[in-house]
Amino acid sequence: MARPESREQYRQTVTEAFLHALEEDGLGWKKRWESGAEAPLNGVTGRAYSGINRFWLSLTAAANGWKDPRWVTMTQIMDRQNRYHKGQTWHLQKGSRATYVEYWYRYDCAAGRIVTWKEYSDMTASGRDPDEFRMVPRYTAVFNASQIDGIGPYEKALSGEEQQDELIDGIAAGLGVSITYDGGDSAFYSLETDSIHLPEKERFRSQEALNAVTLHELAHATGHPGRLGRVMRGDRSRDNYAYEELVAEIASAFVSYSLASEMTDEMMESHKAYVKAWIAVLKEQPDTLMRAVRDAQKAADMMESCRERLPELVFPEQDRMPVMAMQL
Repeated sequence: MARPESREQYRQTVTEAFLHALEEDGLGWKKRWESGAEAPLNGVTGRAYSGINRFWLSLTAAANGWKDPRWVTMTQIMDRQNRYHKGQTWHLQKGSRATYVEYWYRYDCAAGRIVTWKEYSDMTASGRDPDEFRMVPRYTAVFNASQIDGIGPYEKALSGEEQQDELIDGIAAGLGVSITYDGGDSAFYSLETDSIHLPEKERFRSQEALNAVTLHELAHATGHPGRLGRVMRGDRSRDNYAYEELVAEIASAFVSYSLASEMTDEMMESHKAYVKAWIAVLKEQPDTLMRAVRDAQKAADMMESCRERLPELVFPEQDRMPVMAMQL
């Protein structure tokens, strides 16, 4: 991927890559994404990526079969001042292609330069008009650890997979949503009663399959007017229906990094209608994906905030790394 020349070009590139994954694999994009992967993070700072960067890096890693979640910049690879990986010499593999992440900065229109967030805060506190600044995107090249020779092995953080039931129950309790296993052949979230209805547990072939379905429905529950307030009733047009399903799928994929989950063949078969609708909407309205990722990040953040209700043992400190600030 060449360095994007504009915000529109970057969004078009990400959308086209996702459309290709949908047309090639349907919901297989999510199955590959979740297969033993972890949330993408910077390999030096340890900070997790968020929003469109999280989505894009995960999609790129899945497409290339990279299981290592670490991404680093060229400056971090070269480490000319020996600050980032003392005792190791990293070399970018020949022919490696960069993946670009998007960051937003404040631009001082009067001075004609980008300013740091601290500079912006200081200047506006001293009387500068905020309207004299505008937000501008910048694109930074990063490389996956799988493209780097000499980098040490990744030490996977404890994920708490043995407490899957407790994690799901904790998210539901934190949201205040009841779950009953009375849905027959259907799994759905009821906006009217603010409750989730699932088939009996015995009808799922594994706990992981149950987790995947439950997370999807919990993601829908975040859209309730008393939570994030997404448009979920009234207009049942193809576009609105497809959009909400896309948000729920991406949000549940984000949260699935913290859980063992499984997209079964049966589930992917039943979701074919969603995929067809997504493809149609995204081809007509490419910017829809960016909005969906933004809303999915909010939904995932809300679901993951329910972790605090669980014992520290389940979520060790290293599993709660700070998130890079960005704006879509």
